[in-house]
Amino acid sequence: TGIDAAGCTVCQMNNVENIVNGNAVSPATITMTAGAGARASVSVANSLETYPSGSFAGFDIESASLLSGSLLASLDITLYNKGVEVQSGSGQSLLAGAGSSLITGSPDRQVVGIISRVPFDEVQMNIRALAGADLGIIKIYNTYVQKTCALPVGCNFSRLMNRTADDAEVDAAHTGVRGGVCAGCL
Repeated sequence: TGIDAAGCTVCQMNNVENIVNGNAVSPATITMTAGAGARASVSVANSLETYPSGSFAGFDIESASLLSGSLLASLDITLYNKGVEVQSGSGQSLLAGAGSSLITGSPDRQVVGIISRVPFDEVQMNIRALAGADLGIIKIYNTYVQKTCALPVGCNFSRLMNRTADDAEVDAAHTGVRGGVCAGCL
């Protein structure tokens, strides 16, 4: 956890202990003003438990600039197991969490993360300021890890799934519009 502030005029990290305090209203903050090459990272490890593959891991963050489509490539999530990197994801693959002003209270707040393909015990978020990008204040409310559970669904049965009752997550790596040419795709 820290900031490599090369070329950053005002970069700082405050209240990092708030990421693991369980209080969803008092965030840690990272300030990253215009500065090419500045990097910040936040890492949370669980020394008592290894999470199974298929678990969702990420962070509950708020940032108008960081979550915009043009700057999303400056954010990545890396998973570790016993100090060894085992998986990472960046760009559009991070939008696996739910983000809605109805859920989070802010249109700029979202859970970003990845679905693990392997066991892990640590999740890290890395933020890079692209050339000349002013990321402003990034708020980090919590680390978010959710284990998946098998859900029995019988044949010819319909069921609405949700995050709370069913451990459901949208896997952005398998979601979206694909194709060579698309007129009017949203």
